[in-house]
Amino acid sequence: MKDLFYIFLMLMISGCASKGNLSFEERDKAYRQFIVDENLTPSNEISSFNYAGWKSLSENFLIIRGNYSRFYLVETKRRCFGLSMARGIKINRFSNLTIRKDQDSISTTEDPSRKCVIKTIYPVDEVQSGALSVIGHRPRAE
Repeated sequence: MKDLFYIFLMLMISGCASKGNLSFEERDKAYRQFIVDENLTPSNEISSFNYAGWKSLSENFLIIRGNYSRFYLVETKRRCFGLSMARGIKINRFSNLTIRKDQDSISTTEDPSRKCVIKTIYPVDEVQSGALSVIGHRPRAE
């Protein structure tokens, strides 16, 4: 039943996005609404994290993937300029295997000196990660 909800949600989002892509501000508002609608619980840290990939959502939100297909929605404290167009990211952390909010940061490979401090971390599942990825984007023509 939950999968049907996500399919419906993605269709609704795709329908809204068919008039064009949403701005970063509109997307951020939609991500925050998704957090409320899904009742996502923030986490202070990710323990035993081994980086396996990422996806930019806006200049403030991204999804990082850890080992065993664990996904996390990450919000930065301030706008992270260039995140949406970055080819890669670096997770700047004080601990070898833990990522902590308010302490660790994200940098793009294009500007590694600019650090975007992590404000919030939300564990999400693969279906939620997919739903977040389509928010505000025009559906691809087939």
